Amino acid sequence: MTDMASYGRTTPAEDAAIAEIVHGILTVQARLAAKQKRPLGRGTHTKGICVRGTFEVFDLPSTIGDAGLASRLARGLFARPGVYPATIRFANGASQINPDRKPDVRALSFSIELPPGAVDGAARLDFTMNDAPTFPINDARAFAALMKVASADGPINVAKALWSLSFPDLAGFGRTILAGRKQQRGLRKPYQQTRFWSTVPFLHGSDEVIKYSAIPAAINEGRPLGVSPNALNDELQRHLSEDSEAGSFDFALQVLDERRLTWQGKTRDGSFWIENASVEWNEAEAPYHIVGRLRLLAHSVLTADECAGLYIDVTEHSIPASRPIGSINRARWAAESASRRTRLSAAADTGTVPSVASSRSLRRRLGDLSLRTVVRGVVALLILALLVGALSFATMVYLDRGGGMLPDEPFDTVEYPDQGWGAGVEAPDRQAYYYTPQGASLKNMRYSWFVHLEMPWGTRRLADPDVLRRYGFIVDRPTAANPAQLPVGFAKHFDRQLNEEVLDITCAACHTGQLNVTRNGRRTAVRIDGGPALHAFTDADFGHFVPTMVSAMASTAANPMKFSRFARKILGEQYPDGRWELHRQLRGVIRTFAGVAWTEKTRGLYPTQEGYGRTDALARISNTVFGDNLDSQNYAVGNAPVSFPPVWNIWKFDWVQYNASVSQPMARNIGEAMGVGSRYTLVDRYGKPLPAEQRFRSTTLVENLHRIELTLRKLRPPVWPGQLLGGIDAEKAARGKELFNTHCVSCHGPHIAPPALKATYAPLKTATDPEWIVRTVCVEDVGTDPNTAVNFSRAMVDITRTGMTAEDLRRVASRGLEAQKVRQAAYLTGEIARLQAAPGPVGTAGGTSYGATPVDQIAALRQELASLDANIEKQLAQLDPKRLPVGLALSYLGTMIRENAYADRGYTQAQRDEYDGFGILDLPQVVSAYKPRPLAGAWATAPFLHNGSVPTIYDLLSPAEQRPKRFQVGSREFDPLRVGVAASSGFWEFDTSQAGNSNRGHEFNAGYNKGAGPRNGVIGPLLSHEERLAIIEHLKIRNDDVDGPQEPNGPPSAGCSPAPGYRPAAKAGM
Repeated sequence: MTDMASYGRTTPAEDAAIAEIVHGILTVQARLAAKQKRPLGRGTHTKGICVRGTFEVFDLPSTIGDAGLASRLARGLFARPGVYPATIRFANGASQINPDRKPDVRALSFSIELPPGAVDGAARLDFTMNDAPTFPINDARAFAALMKVASADGPINVAKALWSLSFPDLAGFGRTILAGRKQQRGLRKPYQQTRFWSTVPFLHGSDEVIKYSAIPAAINEGRPLGVSPNALNDELQRHLSEDSEAGSFDFALQVLDERRLTWQGKTRDGSFWIENASVEWNEAEAPYHIVGRLRLLAHSVLTADECAGLYIDVTEHSIPASRPIGSINRARWAAESASRRTRLSAAADTGTVPSVASSRSLRRRLGDLSLRTVVRGVVALLILALLVGALSFATMVYLDRGGGMLPDEPFDTVEYPDQGWGAGVEAPDRQAYYYTPQGASLKNMRYSWFVHLEMPWGTRRLADPDVLRRYGFIVDRPTAANPAQLPVGFAKHFDRQLNEEVLDITCAACHTGQLNVTRNGRRTAVRIDGGPALHAFTDADFGHFVPTMVSAMASTAANPMKFSRFARKILGEQYPDGRWELHRQLRGVIRTFAGVAWTEKTRGLYPTQEGYGRTDALARISNTVFGDNLDSQNYAVGNAPVSFPPVWNIWKFDWVQYNASVSQPMARNIGEAMGVGSRYTLVDRYGKPLPAEQRFRSTTLVENLHRIELTLRKLRPPVWPGQLLGGIDAEKAARGKELFNTHCVSCHGPHIAPPALKATYAPLKTATDPEWIVRTVCVEDVGTDPNTAVNFSRAMVDITRTGMTAEDLRRVASRGLEAQKVRQAAYLTGEIARLQAAPGPVGTAGGTSYGATPVDQIAALRQELASLDANIEKQLAQLDPKRLPVGLALSYLGTMIRENAYADRGYTQAQRDEYDGFGILDLPQVVSAYKPRPLAGAWATAPFLHNGSVPTIYDLLSPAEQRPKRFQVGSREFDPLRVGVAASSGFWEFDTSQAGNSNRGHEFNAGYNKGAGPRNGVIGPLLSHEERLAIIEHLKIRNDDVDGPQEPNGPPSAGCSPAPGYRPAAKAGM
């Protein structure tokens, strides 16, 4: 750390503030003494009791297991083990003598005597603490405002004092009163059973800052407090005279660690923690360490006169290396020392108050300015309230006119076909998939807030099922897993940082579909589990879901009546306690959402509107991870929205994502959780690297991700519901299958991996667990919109701020590459042996091609085997933390998050392999290509192509010039003839002329060169009307496990042109 003494900043007005504080303290001190007809007492902590004790400093190198930590703690007094005499004072916090039953702050102060020369020549050291971890007065300015009001005599003068405060001072006064009220407690525990904290910071050498705490021993005896006005003092005297052993307190130090301490979810610099006394140093982030013990002595209560002569001064009785720092400490010392001098000299006359004429005169000169500041503040608040009100009203008018929300599509019944999870909404696997949390949170949105938020205008709940359905979400009836009746995929988990349940968006929110079928005047909603969702969750345009939710929060914060209703529902019986903290937390979440929106709009990050049923997932994940959380230079424009892909059968694929960039299930799921809000920290709040052992921690719940993955393995593609959508023409479907096998199967397969290859890729898969090799087709060949694949392959990020070096990256990457090498070597060796033992034509292996002779194949395999080490070195040599392909960066981040999570849970290697998914390695590839997935259930996934630019399968089988250039989306109404989005339905217009929205490519058209494969966007010959309908009929009932190729084979791989700026280490394909 730097010189911590330099963090104690001062403000230009601090001297004037201190003068105001001193004047106020002495005025209150004199007034209360006169009111109670007693001698002048202390300015604060007036009523107390004093006892004798000892203070023992432990030999820290022997009691603290960590030698480095022991060295940090063993400074000043705490470097001198021994037992020192102590005088201890317990007291109430008030400036007057009140009955103990009156709510108040309790205090523990003590003074220890030191032998000559023991600690920097000091003869005495003082310590003082309260029974709360923070000081209710934040800083000197807030202290001055408090004393200006407190010293005013009578209601009229108090009102004048309040009116004279500037708006920031008035706000500070309000926060002080609220914090003080919160800390004031009635009688709870005897002094000897109460914990105390220093509340303010102290130096600890030249480079550390600490707070300290006195923690009562668990064995301290005590009796329930009575109703006597002096119950606390009486019980302490009884304890020291009657109980078998006098009480003791462990004395502990808390070291300021700027890298770990957070406030409102962010770390702050040292001056923040020093200058804001009302902000707690979270003990979970900066623990206390026991360094000594304070013991009370039996039969040692001092007389009232002896106690009256005792004073505690933590500034005067300190050493330079352990003095109190910060403006609140300077202000307290000035006030307490002035009060003590006045009290001890018995000068009760307020005329002896030190002159503050200059500051008073200054205030008179600024009086008009203070009034204007108040008026301006009030006007600003009114303007803000009017703006929020106008925004709320505009939102509701816009929504009422049909903007933002989808048309209402009520249905008569919902059918839940059995796709492997059973029928009915409450099938256990269906509920597990829908509502198992992942450890994500929506910008710290609390679950209870979302449940109770009202729409921006009026009292209707935002979470009303009918409202959320019109935003494209699927809402079922309440169940045990979803008692609040939130949409599918809206779960909750307990956030240990916020200590509240947060809204957790799961994969089911985006990967659960529903189709509406209207027959005979009745509309049936057919659930498509694992299918694409319809909502526009990430669309930030006015009137859409998230902007409306933020508007609802803003109107709640700005409208006192709306907030009061909200707070009563959130706080319950606790209300009104906690309502201001709730308001502060709500404002914090609003600011987070506003910051995200500001970044998106000012940087133009997503120029192509995503609309309904789409998101630019890869760009949003990359921008969130490496832009928001690391370095703004990493932001990249996302102009490639994609449809939410179906997730049935994906556990069988060797590659997932539209661009075949991810192979491992756990890596896929961690990336998805990151995209919807799992928390992770890459740097500290100043942009500096975290300590190596603290990097790459995440809130992701890997056990739940594994549970979801196991559930998905049971999920089957949806079966065409003939009773609703019409029966199948068997003859036409058979003709369609022939056409499919002729024109489609070479790409869409599925291609069953040979056993040896399966054992290499997914060694834990059994004979009944399929492994499908997913072919990839270069962008220029398939001809569909290139933005998704090209953006991803070109995108580079700079991760140097994490502290990761090129050597660190190579170390992370080499683990997977070395494991792959071992598997690949075994595979290649086995293939060579097999060919040598039984030569004959075989399919592609390890990158070789069909049709080669056995001799040629053996030679190629041997060459590949010999080059494994060189290939690894080549890939590792390309790794540069300043310019890392985003796909690799996401993979390495996920790898380290995953490994940390596994290590924290003590998982064995076998458990890790199981959680990873069949022992599959996380080895990403970055290629300018798309994967043609197997097509079982594709009938239920409209609109089509990766970007959702083609409304029906019939259009997809047609030449590009015959496809709609514009069409409506947003309706669930289904077209069973052309199979896809029903024409002239919906709300939002899809414009194929926009960047990322092209509907070209993947064409069956004239000019196709038979046997040449996809070229320049043409993948097959022009199909007749009847041929298109036949293929559609087959796709309605296609079962990839039955209708696909039954013999193991590997599709040919094609080397795709590298994206500019990156040379891919792998070919498109296997």
